[in-house]
Amino acid sequence: MAAIREKVLKSRLYRVFLLIILVSMSGGTILFSPLFRGAKPNPSVIMSINDVDISHKEYEQRLAQEYEYIAMLKQRYGQFADNLLKMMGLDNPQQIALKTLINQELLNQVARAMNLDLSSEFVMQKLNDPSFVVNELRDVIPLQALTQQGTINATVLHSWLTAHGQTMADFEKNLEQALCRKIVADLVATSVYISPKEAENYFVSNFLKRKYSILVVPFDKYLKEVRTTTLTDEELTTFFNHENKTAKRYWIPEQRSVTYWSFAPKDFGITIGEKAIQQYYEKHKKEQFVETPVQIKLRRILFKIEEGSAAPMIEKKAREIKQQLDKDPTLFEKLAQEHSDDKETATHGGMLGFVKRGDKDAMFWRAALKLQKDNEVSDLVATNEGIELLQRVERKAPTFKPLAGLKKDIEQTLLRQKFKQQFTKEADRALAAMKSEQKAIDSFVAAKKGTKIDVVNINLTESALSKKSFKLKKGAWASSFDEGGNGLLITVNAIEKAREPQLEEIKNSVKEDLYIKKAQEALDKAVKNFECALKTVSMNDIAQRDSLQIIATDWLKKESAEEMEKLEKQGIPVRGLFFVSDVVGATSKATTAKGGYIAQLDAVEPFDWVLFKDKKQEVLKQLYKEKKDLHIRGFIASLYKNATIKHIQDPRAPQRELPMDDIF
Repeated sequence: MAAIREKVLKSRLYRVFLLIILVSMSGGTILFSPLFRGAKPNPSVIMSINDVDISHKEYEQRLAQEYEYIAMLKQRYGQFADNLLKMMGLDNPQQIALKTLINQELLNQVARAMNLDLSSEFVMQKLNDPSFVVNELRDVIPLQALTQQGTINATVLHSWLTAHGQTMADFEKNLEQALCRKIVADLVATSVYISPKEAENYFVSNFLKRKYSILVVPFDKYLKEVRTTTLTDEELTTFFNHENKTAKRYWIPEQRSVTYWSFAPKDFGITIGEKAIQQYYEKHKKEQFVETPVQIKLRRILFKIEEGSAAPMIEKKAREIKQQLDKDPTLFEKLAQEHSDDKETATHGGMLGFVKRGDKDAMFWRAALKLQKDNEVSDLVATNEGIELLQRVERKAPTFKPLAGLKKDIEQTLLRQKFKQQFTKEADRALAAMKSEQKAIDSFVAAKKGTKIDVVNINLTESALSKKSFKLKKGAWASSFDEGGNGLLITVNAIEKAREPQLEEIKNSVKEDLYIKKAQEALDKAVKNFECALKTVSMNDIAQRDSLQIIATDWLKKESAEEMEKLEKQGIPVRGLFFVSDVVGATSKATTAKGGYIAQLDAVEPFDWVLFKDKKQEVLKQLYKEKKDLHIRGFIASLYKNATIKHIQDPRAPQRELPMDDIF
């Protein structure tokens, strides 16, 4: 990878483009667009990049987004998430947040030097392209704020901005800067060139099957060995202090002791009538109670636009066919057979069959919904597959779940809604009255049969009780609702601030963690030595000498999901081990919390020219994307090399250890 990057940095076109940018940024009179005239520098700064300040607030916001992304991956991949994060280089969110801020600011400065100014029409065009929003604006627009149609849910976006300490003005500025960075990145990518040999090598790496032998080095072996050694107090103290300084690993989090009263809906005399249930069903059935969704039977004519292809010519061809169809829609089948790039459907006159929401991208579905009658032909539609023409063949209306089977659930939903309104109103009234009459709370509790519960030393969790308690000061009161729908009245009795414990309090736990660290270091060293030994001895010899296991794989390729999953269930980090080389006998290694693994490539299937021809466009597309990303990273690295980056610690700012080293 480093060699390829070096080659990219030395390419003539790349160096010319970089030189122009660096000259623009280094001197002379530069006219900046009003877009980039910011407010006064934030006094609480974390670093400066070419004299542009990055604030603690920006860092904390970026860090929060990294933690959100990590949490999403952990939820999706469960026990494999930690290994995946490590292989993706996402196991250090603080460093990633800093690197992202530096990268973005360097590209922002390039955009300023180029005097980029975006028209509102350009911005709206990009925002109306769902695939562009999802792929290019993930740092600005959260996925949860996007609807199924690819539009932005303003309410969700506003809530997300508020939660991250951002205003709508911040959002608009970040959005325009992201679009400018994309323009700069696209200019850098114009220097990408793919040689025939590169395409063939990429095909071998990604589409041909291969077999491996995997040497498994168990972690427990080294943990057992290090546990036979005695840890000194000095070692424990050094480890304890380091872990607390860098990550507050052993800090005892803030805890609170509270008293709360729980109230059930049944004690508030709330009833739900048949009419209310019927009204709720009619109002929400299209969103909540669909049994079979709208389905539209379609024909399509697809015009693919590959990287580097002449998009205007393709669009012109599509418009000419659209004109023919406007005159005679019955020609659709014939024209699909002759011109559609979707060869599978083209043989059937473009027949795609029934499609429902989610089967295709948002722009495709939106165009399909606009077709009001059978045989009607759409305007040109830009989808993530290219430019398309659609013809409606048949439309199936949605069906809905019958009310009879939903009454109980709807009744419970309405009961919770009414209870929440009534409880909040009466509880707030009682809390307000308590300021002048202490007995107001006692009377409310007695009348509504509240159940008193004392809880000592609770931590901050996702429970409603915990989250509400940690927002209150000592002696303060508030109302809330628990996960079961009961009403709560909460008061905080005591607050134990977060603190660093004495080593003696948790000495056994620290000792175990240090043993694990030492075992991991011993494992890493052993795996490295085993890999070196494979240059002169066979894997079987090493396995027999050290009583290690060898796993032989079947034929694998990157798309072999089922086989990969089997190996992952054995704890083998397959994504980090395989496909790193095409040379038989080559090795790669990886270590996890379960053990170390060395994969040796045993065989690669012969080059298949027929398959290569079939996959060539896919190969070129994927390789272009990878090389484009590499060129952009190389360009940013060059900017970084020529930049002046200073770590600034403002005495008024929170004191924080920042991972400024090894950003690149």
